[in-house]
Amino acid sequence: MTSAVERLKRSAVERVDALGDTIFELSKKLYSHPEVKFEEFEAATWLAKALEDEGFAVERGIGGLDTAFIGSFPESRPEGPVVALLAEYDALPKLGHACGHNIIGAAAVGAGLAIKPIMADLRGTVRVIGTPGEEGGGGKVILVEAGIFDSVDVAMMVHPWNITALGATSLARVKVDIEFRGKPAHSFMHQDHGVNALAATIQTFVGINALREHLRPSNSMVHGIITHGGEFPVTVPDYSACSFFIMTPDIEYAREVYEKVKRCAEGAAIMTGNDVAFNGYAELKDLRPNLKLAEAFGQNLEQLAVEIDEPGWYEGVICATDAGDVSQVVPTIQPYICLDKGFTWHTLEVARATISERGRQVLLNSAKALAMTAIDLYTDRDLLDRVREEFRMRMGLV
Repeated sequence: MTSAVERLKRSAVERVDALGDTIFELSKKLYSHPEVKFEEFEAATWLAKALEDEGFAVERGIGGLDTAFIGSFPESRPEGPVVALLAEYDALPKLGHACGHNIIGAAAVGAGLAIKPIMADLRGTVRVIGTPGEEGGGGKVILVEAGIFDSVDVAMMVHPWNITALGATSLARVKVDIEFRGKPAHSFMHQDHGVNALAATIQTFVGINALREHLRPSNSMVHGIITHGGEFPVTVPDYSACSFFIMTPDIEYAREVYEKVKRCAEGAAIMTGNDVAFNGYAELKDLRPNLKLAEAFGQNLEQLAVEIDEPGWYEGVICATDAGDVSQVVPTIQPYICLDKGFTWHTLEVARATISERGRQVLLNSAKALAMTAIDLYTDRDLLDRVREEFRMRMGLV
């Protein structure tokens, strides 16, 4: 690394430290006012304003999503790579920021603010892209389809977790909502006149439980909940609904399992005499991390004295993310930085930890490493070429 690049990185790190209180307060603000998917109006406003106040050109409501935004600096430049820092800021229903998205959003903004003062010495553009609705909404999928990433060269974000892992992958996911419609009746006096929609939902779950034995053993699973089961015990339920997530290592097999789940529901409808409808179908593709980019990120974490548990390709986290769709159109990483090794994720314990002193440390290290890796991409053409070549090979484009 040249002394000039070292100087630029040191400047970015010092800038994050100088903004430390501001960035942490932004994270705490998101924590104190959690908003669920596509309702993150305050969160999007706060993050976008933090960028706008520092001279970023901000466009709100991008891709048809009211709570999505782009902050760019400089506003337009004809040369150099466009590096996108992805911000998430939606919360979980009833659990708030139990997935740490307040850290993710504040870190992306913090990295952008750290890079901005040195962009005059760099060739390229930094974009902070606000991506709402990760938890069940697939906001990034919508933004990909809207062309928001068409002019992006590299995308990066950081996720807090139980370990620090660089080349983090994800499962693919298919979501489907299933509705059954039957016929109401008094459940004691005229039960023979009714068609029980809840019975169809229950039989669907029974069928899926039998199906699980025959799924591929490599992290393939089906999770579901009953979202509506009737109105009153004395009335035969004429309407029932359930929702399922099908998660597998690749989207092709997820689609195959969906067809099997669909047959379980269709069989349940025939058994019970109900009509069945399938709604809300949505896909998340599997995350394919760019290992050349992850390696550069890891080298910067080491400079920050962050211990790395998993330096290479990592499949240990069993979840899906809409960052997967981004990774299949542009070189992408979503590394994990350890918040606490003992946490059960999606709990109030995690949410509280995001605003602890350890949460602050993870936040600032995330912002620093993102900024430092962006500087690598702006200053090292060979690295950018290697990142692009790996992407083309992984996607079968060469």
